[in-house]
Amino acid sequence: MGEAPANHHLTKVEPSIPQKSGWIVKTMQIGGEIAQRLAVSGPLIFSCICLAIAYKNRKSRVLHRSVSMAALHGGNVALQRILVSTEARVDKDAAETALQEFKELLSAEKISFTQLHKVAAKLEMTRQEDEAVRMLREASNKARKDGKPHESYELEMLLVEMLIFKGTYYEALTRRCLEENTISDSRRPLYKAVVYKILLDDDRAQEAYNEFCEIRSLFYSTTDNIEEGAQLYGSVHKYETFEKVVGNLKREIENAHPINRTENLHLGKTKQVFGYRKNGK
Repeated sequence: MGEAPANHHLTKVEPSIPQKSGWIVKTMQIGGEIAQRLAVSGPLIFSCICLAIAYKNRKSRVLHRSVSMAALHGGNVALQRILVSTEARVDKDAAETALQEFKELLSAEKISFTQLHKVAAKLEMTRQEDEAVRMLREASNKARKDGKPHESYELEMLLVEMLIFKGTYYEALTRRCLEENTISDSRRPLYKAVVYKILLDDDRAQEAYNEFCEIRSLFYSTTDNIEEGAQLYGSVHKYETFEKVVGNLKREIENAHPINRTENLHLGKTKQVFGYRKNGK
């Protein structure tokens, strides 16, 4: 598996549209130009539109957790997750083969992180994130031992997102990638802000969120030079909107997983503890 350039945190991946025939492709062809203009001109507006579409079409089903997380990243990621969500619901075969595809991607000589994120979203949508977490732990540890720091970092970042979807927030916070302060990657403070907000640690959530916005503002003008790896996309610029999206994400996680609630005192507030495990670090 090849190692990517050191400046991966300044990179961006153009979202790929699932190669499916029928109404999905036709709809995307008709609305593609409008969608791209919205994504470029207003990531926050576009993210909210994507969420509105998802909630409108979900009927009685629970909205996928990865779609809410994508809304926090911004327009292009939200668009990609909406497409993957639609594909997973319509194409049952694609959902059933996602786990095998995930294994093959992890064992490839050079990992396609774009495709890996896409398949990981399918695993979340089909409630197979437990297996994804196990494989990502192993793959990240192996990459670190093999002297592939960038690969290990990217795998661990995806692992953090999957751990959040599982509700194992404390394990997510202990991953090494979230302490890589020398890397200007907006995902690091974003994931921290999400976890702290869910655990009702508002001070740390606000601090991490401000860092997220600062990094996004600093590197926003550099996003023309993008390579495969990181997801520096649009941003949620209002903390109140961030809080609402995280609130939705929290409810989706609670609906997806049995929750072991324990009362703990933290800065004078009650927080929820979700199955913290130290293994895998």
